[in-house]
Amino acid sequence: MRRNNKKRTKISFLVILTVFTVFTWLFLDIFRALTRSSVAPVLEEEIKPLDPDLDKKILDSLRQRKEIEAQDLESIPEITEFEIETEVRGGSPSAATASAR
Repeated sequence: MRRNNKKRTKISFLVILTVFTVFTWLFLDIFRALTRSSVAPVLEEEIKPLDPDLDKKILDSLRQRKEIEAQDLESIPEITEFEIETEVRGGSPSAATASAR
């Protein structure tokens, strides 16, 4: 009888400890879900409401913009050469000239 009583006491202690652990785990998981934000900071920035008032100065500056025509683009020089830095085994960079053509 004593042996059965000790066994029952150990089992009931294990059951109580398990129930306590499960309820603690559930409480902490629910608490974390309620307090943690699920929206990423970048997304929060993107969903901010837009300002409905238009800035008149910006609109005026857009109207005064100069349009670039094809003949103006021809006067801009074309870049045909550029420098590439490559690293040599010794650790010092060397500059090499390459053609973009």
